[in-house]
Amino acid sequence: MKSILFYVEGYMEEIVLLRFFLKKYSEQVELISFENGMEFLNYLSQNVENLQFEGRQKKYCILLDLNINHMNGFYILNKIKNFQNDVIKEMPVVIYSSSRRPSDRTKSLNEGASLFIEKPFDYDEMEKSMELLYNNYLAP
Repeated sequence: MKSILFYVEGYMEEIVLLRFFLKKYSEQVELISFENGMEFLNYLSQNVENLQFEGRQKKYCILLDLNINHMNGFYILNKIKNFQNDVIKEMPVVIYSSSRRPSDRTKSLNEGASLFIEKPFDYDEMEKSMELLYNNYLAP
């Protein structure tokens, strides 16, 4: 059964890029992307029963940018970590941001993120980031 990676990212180009780098894991990981935070939060609310049932059998991970159209990533992180459903609340959230500010990293981890990954700017670093994400949160 495939693991599920939810990717919340405001720029379609970033989603396409991530999809490219996850191709080598396509047999093990399904990528579900959202271009805004409200769409993602609505998806969680509307699919809570399915996620609850499947959460016992599948691995889930949320990859979250801090700078999303119409909504702050910290707000979304807070909503996830305070969700009424334990399967959703306990999903690992990996912040995937271009922010280089130490305060963003610290705040993310203090507010419940499992990991903070700076968006890489070259091919090798991107591959390493995807390998880290897969090995720690999505591998069977």
